[in-house]
Amino acid sequence: EQFPRAVSFSPGDAFVGSMTFTPAFAKKYKTMKVTQHSNGVCVATMCAKDEVGLNLLTGRLFREFADVVEHVAVDDSVRVFVLRSSDEDFWMAHFDLHAIMKLPPSAITYPGDRELTPNTWHILCDRLRNMPKATIAEVVGRCGGGG
Repeated sequence: EQFPRAVSFSPGDAFVGSMTFTPAFAKKYKTMKVTQHSNGVCVATMCAKDEVGLNLLTGRLFREFADVVEHVAVDDSVRVFVLRSSDEDFWMAHFDLHAIMKLPPSAITYPGDRELTPNTWHILCDRLRNMPKATIAEVVGRCGGGG
């Protein structure tokens, strides 16, 4: 029995023949570029270059990402959601440590503390997990994190 030859696939192939546009809600973003394709694929590209050239998770990037997810989750024309980075060497860095240092002590939780109400990050992750869309994180390059 002979097996078929492997087929080469490039991510750009998914968009051949589809029309591309920037959704109205995304035109105001500074740290995200969003394109929606007529074939049901929505691509959100992080482009939050900070002064050292990373996609540092700033408050603005987080708010814009959460806004994209909120819109995609309720848009029936979107079947696939792709998150990528504009930087091929560094996908995403950690949360902005300078911003953390500016938080009031009452806003910081410590190990062992339990939150009775989900915070904004938990709500975002839950929405990503439960929305009826294929969700793809196109991770290219390094990822940072902490916690």
